[in-house]
Amino acid sequence: MTIKEKLKNPLIQQYLLEIALPVVGYFFFGWSMAIIAAFYFIDFFASEIARNRRVYKVYKTNSSNHPSSYFVLSIFAGLALFTVNLLWVWTSIQDIFPEKEQLVNELTTFAKEELWLLLPVVYLVYHFKDLLTFYMPRRFVKTDYKKMVIYQMVELFILTFLIFIGMFLWYYFKMDDISVLISFIVLKIGFDILLLQTLTKKYKGD
Repeated sequence: MTIKEKLKNPLIQQYLLEIALPVVGYFFFGWSMAIIAAFYFIDFFASEIARNRRVYKVYKTNSSNHPSSYFVLSIFAGLALFTVNLLWVWTSIQDIFPEKEQLVNELTTFAKEELWLLLPVVYLVYHFKDLLTFYMPRRFVKTDYKKMVIYQMVELFILTFLIFIGMFLWYYFKMDDISVLISFIVLKIGFDILLLQTLTKKYKGD
């Protein structure tokens, strides 16, 4: 497979975005680690929208065989764990960054100037990946609805555990920015490749 063909792979495109944007933001746009953490929460939020769209599609396709309670569980658990992670990271970052007012101003400026663009861009990457790997191949027809929700809950709990450990290590060891940036990228890509794809195989019905 040539490099050009690999770049057409939606999974590769997603990984490149998750690597390139934080690196470019840090070195060329002056993003702090707090901004990069905010970027990964944008990614988290976009992935939750895309994930629940997939769950809903599977539910509607197999609604005669399964109750809606699993879809409700998927939404509730996703929102709850997203909120828990956001509060934990926000609390930790306030302890890591001594200038609280500067931190708030920086995040507010980021939200006003870049959030409106980044969120739809990141979501579109997830959408096109799902379009090519889930909707067009009609994997929702064979996907096990109950297993899908259960294994995705497992993914979210493991991600929450990794975020808690990561923020604790960042605070405890007072890691420098480059080390934190590399850790963010490695953990996110590693989570997607090693865990997400492994658990997905258990319910996608190929």
